[in-house]
Amino acid sequence: MALFLFGIALLFMYITVHRYNNCLAIKLPPDRFAVVYRSHSPTHAMLERVVKLKNDLPPNYDLIMSVDLTSQNSEAERKRLLDMYAAYNLNVTSYDEDDMVAAFPHLHDAIFFPNGTEKSKSPRFYEMHLFPWGFHTEAIMLWWMKHGAQYDYVWILEDDMSYTGNMKQLLTSFGDTNPPETEFSIIDSPIRSNHTQPYDFISAKPWRVTGDWWIWMNVYTDQFDALYSGRQRFVSAEHVQRMSRRFLEQLYTLTTLGVHMWSEEFPNTVCARMPLTCNFGSLHPYIRKNYGIRMALANKEEWEEFRKMSEHKNELVHSLKF
Repeated sequence: MALFLFGIALLFMYITVHRYNNCLAIKLPPDRFAVVYRSHSPTHAMLERVVKLKNDLPPNYDLIMSVDLTSQNSEAERKRLLDMYAAYNLNVTSYDEDDMVAAFPHLHDAIFFPNGTEKSKSPRFYEMHLFPWGFHTEAIMLWWMKHGAQYDYVWILEDDMSYTGNMKQLLTSFGDTNPPETEFSIIDSPIRSNHTQPYDFISAKPWRVTGDWWIWMNVYTDQFDALYSGRQRFVSAEHVQRMSRRFLEQLYTLTTLGVHMWSEEFPNTVCARMPLTCNFGSLHPYIRKNYGIRMALANKEEWEEFRKMSEHKNELVHSLKF
């Protein structure tokens, strides 16, 4: 009976999205955006960069810090960290691993050994605090279920990610319309191409088909396996992403039904397998073709020198460790 009800709920969700896609009613252009930074141990320089962006954004953009407190071992440590955000007058929503498990109890069923097939009931993930480290979708859902309904689109960024160009221009250049396909190098959903409305999901890093090369490929719940077993799945780095309200609503529905997967794969695979529009790795002309590079820049002087180089014009950089 439980599986039957689970199937009915998923069918209803699919029909709802499909009807939305084909609805002829006029929808007013969306005008509310959130920029959510995932954060847990920032430096002052990181928060200074965040504040600069906050001050640059137009009035219809809100900036929120989603703060993971799991690694803070005492109330005093938590207070010191939250006071640090408060000193920069930042809007903070905080959580820890216990909050995640309380909201999504099926996370415990996602305990697999990396690249293994044997499911383990040991508390290994919980003891290693891997839920907040690897299940960022659920962490965002904790904020979304309380505050998300007021936003049409949500940008999700890591606090150690930066951009050699103008970050405000990057985030505000994708409003209620998408650039024409002729100006855009598009990698769209593997099962559909639809450029008549804003993308439901933009991921700055191109996706790859999941395989044995990926250490976390077997970290998922039975409910996820029931939906996607035997089907192509897709993984992508999650340094910079944007999600629509209707995509976030579908992710929330799935997570409340116990569908969980390591978050570098979860939203990519869901978007690709539903009637939603997806864009993986195509923020040109605002980002160079080869971007989202992974490097560590240790200080401000190194960063300023790097961003002046013509070969790094308009480039996303991960990570800035100062």
